[in-house]
Amino acid sequence: MKNDSLEILHKTGLEKSRMDAFQNRVEADLNNAEVEIIILKYKAPEIEKKCLGLIIDHTDVPYKLTFYDNRQNHPNMAKIWNRLIKESTCDVVLVMDTDAFVTSNWIRPLVDCARRDECGIAYPVSGNSMTSPAHHKEFGSRLHDVSEHCTGYCFAMRKKVWEELGGFDEDFLVFGQDSDMCERVIHHPDYKLFIVPESLVYHGEQDREGIYRSSYSTRKASEEGEYDFDMETKFAPYLISHRSQQKYYERLWQK
Repeated sequence: MKNDSLEILHKTGLEKSRMDAFQNRVEADLNNAEVEIIILKYKAPEIEKKCLGLIIDHTDVPYKLTFYDNRQNHPNMAKIWNRLIKESTCDVVLVMDTDAFVTSNWIRPLVDCARRDECGIAYPVSGNSMTSPAHHKEFGSRLHDVSEHCTGYCFAMRKKVWEELGGFDEDFLVFGQDSDMCERVIHHPDYKLFIVPESLVYHGEQDREGIYRSSYSTRKASEEGEYDFDMETKFAPYLISHRSQQKYYERLWQK
C-alpha cells in the first residue's frame, strides 16, 4: 500500500477482525495483485468505514488498495486520479467513490471484463437511481456494451487503455471527467464501454425512506467552500457539449 493508506485505514475505526483480515490479505497479495483499488476519502468517516468494510468482506481476488486522504489537497479529482493510476503497478485499476458499496462476487466480473481487448471501461450495475440510466437497466446476466455516459462512482480499466486515452482531463475539477472519458471511449475505433450485470455495486447513501442521496463528501466539500457546486455542475456539461459540437472527440482518433 502507498500514500500511508494503512495508517488512514486504522483511523476509520474498522473492527479489529476486519483490519487483521485485511493486513493478512495485503501481505499475501503483495506480489501477485490483479487489480489496484483506488479510493479518495474526504471527511466522511462512517461512509468510508462502511465502504472499506464491504470491500474487505467481499473482494475475492488478489488486490492492492490505495486509500488516499484528499482533505489536504486541491479538489481536482481528475488530477489525483491520474497521479494515482500512473503510480499503480497493476495492469488493471479500479477507481471508486467512498459511497460505493460493493456486494458479494463484485470484482471478478469487472476485472475480467476490463481485460477484454475491446473494453475501454467496465462498470457495475448500481441497483439504484444515483447513477446514469445505463447502470440500472435490466441486462440479465449478459455483458452489455453501451454508447451513453456512465457514472464514475466505480469503474475498472486497464492502465494501458488509460494511457492510450490520454488520462482524465484535468480541466474538470469534481464533475465531468468521467463523462469526458466516456466520450473518448465511445468515439474510439477499438474500445467500448461495458456494463457488467454480474457486478452489483450500490451508489449513494440510503435514507430512512429507502431513497439514495448524493455523495456526503461532495456536499461537505461544497459547503466548506472548497469548490462551487453550482458552477461545477454547469461547467462540466457545457464543456462536454461544446466539445461534441466542435467534433472534438471524433477528431481525437483520426489518423
